[in-house]
Amino acid sequence: MKKYVILCAILLTTAVFVIPASAAITAHFEFSVDSSNPMTIHFTDKSTGNPGNWFWTFNDGGAISNERNPTHTFSGEGDFRVALVASDANYGNENTAMKFIKVTRSGVTEDNSGSSSSSGSSSGGSSGGFSMPALSFGGITIPNPLDLIDEYIKLIRVMIIPANYKI
Repeated sequence: MKKYVILCAILLTTAVFVIPASAAITAHFEFSVDSSNPMTIHFTDKSTGNPGNWFWTFNDGGAISNERNPTHTFSGEGDFRVALVASDANYGNENTAMKFIKVTRSGVTEDNSGSSSSSGSSSGGSSGGFSMPALSFGGITIPNPLDLIDEYIKLIRVMIIPANYKI
């Protein structure tokens, strides 16, 4: 029995001192317009905390990307919410950054009044510029709809985009 206790203590000590904790991820990105086509935007990941996975949504009909620095051509003019979810290699630590942009044939402008960044781990944090509480009715609690959307997006990332799935 003593041998097992000593072995467990050694393994626990090794795990604490050898395996580093993952750094907090802060998602952030910048963008620039392609000089040959103002509807084409180059997005550059500026996230900190050493993310290993990226998930971009462009809000123009379902286009998504899991590249670190994607280029996206918008199908038409309009106002779009571009979101980046940066996460560590195991999807255990993630953060979301969003920017609201106006795309026109003459260029792109950012609506800073709508941009936001929210933190969250795989277990929570609604993405968006505001937080909405869970709803309770007579002892029955309905989760925050924004949290449900976040969980749905995570499910899509893992099940639909095989390149994002790591074993």
